[in-house]
Amino acid sequence: MVKNVLKAYTNLKQHTNKIKIIPVCVNYERLFDASYLADEAKLGTFKPGTTLVSLMSKIMTMKKGQMGKVFVKYGDAIDIHDYVNNYIETNHSNPDSKVNFKKLSMRLTEDLYIKQIQEQPITQNSLIASSILFHKKKEISFKHIKTACSNMWKHI
Repeated sequence: MVKNVLKAYTNLKQHTNKIKIIPVCVNYERLFDASYLADEAKLGTFKPGTTLVSLMSKIMTMKKGQMGKVFVKYGDAIDIHDYVNNYIETNHSNPDSKVNFKKLSMRLTEDLYIKQIQEQPITQNSLIASSILFHKKKEISFKHIKTACSNMWKHI
């Protein structure tokens, strides 16, 4: 998708349209999409037919309170013109030559992902998941999870 936005920018550049991307980060406490995540882990990609519309319709049909708290954060706008020019300058590319869209879109995707990670709220579920994920033994007690979560909370 990012690649398509960048290609559209090059086509619209001649019309002096200003294109900006507004990073939006949506996080929620409870996993509603565990089946999507499991499919992605098994297949290495989303299940065929999975779209943003299908995910959003699933969210909209859920009962109130089923997802826990939902956090929505809007990041600072990214001016595509400035971003592309900065990319060209930092990579010592010739501004008149064709930009490598694959590398440029990958860079923008990475930058957007970093912004998303930085904007994620720390929830009780994320602390519990982290304590389980980084536990080195095969078994874990609730006492260990509680202690690990308390220790992480002190450092936040």
